[in-house]
Amino acid sequence: FPKLPKENYADYFTPGDRQSVSSFLKVLAARDFWSNMKRYVPDPTQVDKYRALGSALSPRHYGAWPEVVWAMTFPNSGTHYIVEAVTDASGGTAAATNYQEEAGQDQSNVPNFALTPNGPYRYHDRPFPKDYVITKTHCLRCHDCSPSSKELIISTDTFLKTCSSGFHNDKDGDVIQTPYDPHITKKLLHLIRNPFDNVVANFHFSYKRVKKQRGTPWRFAYNSDGFREWCTWLDEKYTQDDLKILYGPDAAALAGDVLCHGEIFQYVQWHNNAFRVERQLNVPSLLIYYEDFHFDMDGNMEKLLKFFKLPRLADPQPFHYQPYPDHFTEEEVEATAKFIITLADGVTQGALARYIGSWMPHNSKGLDKPNTQ
Repeated sequence: FPKLPKENYADYFTPGDRQSVSSFLKVLAARDFWSNMKRYVPDPTQVDKYRALGSALSPRHYGAWPEVVWAMTFPNSGTHYIVEAVTDASGGTAAATNYQEEAGQDQSNVPNFALTPNGPYRYHDRPFPKDYVITKTHCLRCHDCSPSSKELIISTDTFLKTCSSGFHNDKDGDVIQTPYDPHITKKLLHLIRNPFDNVVANFHFSYKRVKKQRGTPWRFAYNSDGFREWCTWLDEKYTQDDLKILYGPDAAALAGDVLCHGEIFQYVQWHNNAFRVERQLNVPSLLIYYEDFHFDMDGNMEKLLKFFKLPRLADPQPFHYQPYPDHFTEEEVEATAKFIITLADGVTQGALARYIGSWMPHNSKGLDKPNTQ
């Protein structure tokens, strides 16, 4: 085959021309298009100069995406409140999500859906923030899995693939998972909720989910006694062989005294994987705690908005803090803490120290500490 001539047009554009084109493309292009084009142009340094023109030419429904920041949260940890707090306090900016159904079942109502078919999805038509958009992802936990199922053991690679996937409904209503490049994520926000409160919140979520399914009975009272019965019902599904395979021999030996040990296992595994993903992506991260918004709303909002480079222009919605101290006995709290310590990586132990620190061994003082600044 004849060789194609190699054309060189390096002298057609000055360095200043190339910088102007790069900056203009950055404000005009949809995120996926920019990720494919940026290899050809220098880093854009004049974005502010062209932002007004880009907005005029590109309506806000189809404008360029800011950089993505994952809000990584184990389910029922307060995700919705944190996302709304950031968007409301910054004056009504847009947020994004990995879950298209949160923007409505009709894809035509999802701003930018045609431009980001694999996710994330912009889930309301507020203007985008300038620098970063908070993007909801629960990554992966196993719902309704058999204790003997290998699906309960989630590798970090599988976890990351699910963090970086969009979930949308096809024309038949089936949920389709579509992966996207995890490296579009430029920062990570990691939210933690007290493990004891979180497992009670999972009980409440299960109750509400079943009640929505007409004709499906719910066998447990919606109170602390019903919670204990629900945990026992879940725990009795595990055989001793299941416990040893899932938890390892040391944690399996402790599981008999742990209420809802399967839920606690998934909680710890999730946070282990979340911290491993943070190290793997090697991007700036921020760890925040759900209950801290009750004790210091202003300080935590300042921390959050600084992380997203957003001004505080309004107050967020009131925060309703609901702990559940009466759902576990003192002996169960101690047994659960020791179970968590046995399962958790060092950095996860450090992050959960406020909940389990009284039972951590003395040589744990040197544990890696996540970024909470």
